[in-house]
Amino acid sequence: MTNPSIYFGLDTNSYVVVDTNTPEFDYPRGEDNAYTTYHGDGGVMIRNPWRRLLFAFSFADYKLLFSGDVVNSSRILYYRNINQRVPKLAPFLHFDHDPYPVVADGSIFWMGDAYTETDMYPYSEPFGDGMDYMRNPVKVVADAYNGDVNFYVSDPADPLIRTWSAIFPGMFRPLSQMPAELQAHIRYPMDYFTVQARMYATYHMTDPQVFYNKEDKWSMPTDTVQQQPDKTVQPYYIVTRLPGQIKPEYLLILPFTPQNKQNMVAWLAARMDPPNYGKLIVYEFPKQQVVYGPQQIDALIDQNATISAQLTLWNQQGSKVIRGNLMTIPIDNAILYVEPIYLQAQQSKMPELARVIAISGNNIAMEPTLGDALNQLFHPSTTSGGGTLPAPATETLTQLIQKANQVYDEAQKQLQAGNWAGYGDDLRQLKEILDELSQKTQGNAPGAQGATSNAGTAPGNLPGGPSAQ
Repeated sequence: MTNPSIYFGLDTNSYVVVDTNTPEFDYPRGEDNAYTTYHGDGGVMIRNPWRRLLFAFSFADYKLLFSGDVVNSSRILYYRNINQRVPKLAPFLHFDHDPYPVVADGSIFWMGDAYTETDMYPYSEPFGDGMDYMRNPVKVVADAYNGDVNFYVSDPADPLIRTWSAIFPGMFRPLSQMPAELQAHIRYPMDYFTVQARMYATYHMTDPQVFYNKEDKWSMPTDTVQQQPDKTVQPYYIVTRLPGQIKPEYLLILPFTPQNKQNMVAWLAARMDPPNYGKLIVYEFPKQQVVYGPQQIDALIDQNATISAQLTLWNQQGSKVIRGNLMTIPIDNAILYVEPIYLQAQQSKMPELARVIAISGNNIAMEPTLGDALNQLFHPSTTSGGGTLPAPATETLTQLIQKANQVYDEAQKQLQAGNWAGYGDDLRQLKEILDELSQKTQGNAPGAQGATSNAGTAPGNLPGGPSAQ
């Protein structure tokens, strides 16, 4: 990257003065710091004392008048927040809430989506704040260095954007004029997809009687996120292979559950790779087949004794467990569920990925990485959940006692070092050893142990398979 500087972004909420007599801090470099000077053409040049007076009055900052660092060639950059800057240029459009940064041609750009909306479309159902028409005809690109904003029309058939283009000639460019490097980063907008999903949850019913009685209405599922239950599942971007396809694709996915029920009945996906950009595809599961929904998967996690004990141990004084978004990932004709677990210290708000939970059917595995979790789920071994299984029954009492002492000493070291994950693993292993010691002393030592309940087998095909719409 040749120009990583960001002068226009999402947290840039105040104005700045650049190209002054004082160099700008760039980044730390060894025992010294690296400095830079703004060389772009963004903002407004001060030029003369009269402009300086006007800016000082406008921003209510007298320092602009008296600072010796500000010169006539200095520039003032304001409206630097992308979510504020872009709507000021096109207040007649509605913008997606989540612009995203991309790297192209050695620089950083912000990309987002703009919508045309109206509340005057006849015979249509309103959504949100009363709008009954919504299209996504515009892609927005903002330069993070200069603040330049360009609007590209991706849907020239939309009558509203055609009207705005006629009112403001030259403001909107055809999508073909967008640089190829930026076109490669275009993605389907989440806000638009969410509205479509909410509408489809009702209007997928084609039988008039079923539709009238709302017998097969779907709902957006809920799960537990950051210890908050019943949070509505948000659409998420994943790379996976659709059933029947050869190559993986970049998709925006959302599962559905029946109204007032928790099992999963279908999932909707928006395709983004050319030539299928913008195409929506829905897969419905056979009604006679029960497929777990996100809330039911959360219940399986909470009911697993090993995982529940580990999360309870971590979620004590000094640390906090954060459960990430549960992802429902289609794999051929089966479903894989993945949920990340983060650990955050109370004194330092820096969450760290501690474990990844993977679930297929009734089988569940929790490991430090996704690869380990999938390997444990589909290829059970003698370890699970980051801990070792109980010692073999052939070990003598003396060996088990020695092993228990070693594990206890190791647990104390982990505790002193503040490694709660390792401390929890050692305590779990110690309990398993003590249980076996108890059984041996009672004269009924167990046979060789297999994998724990965290282990599993590869997911089987769903009976009948999902049907694509």
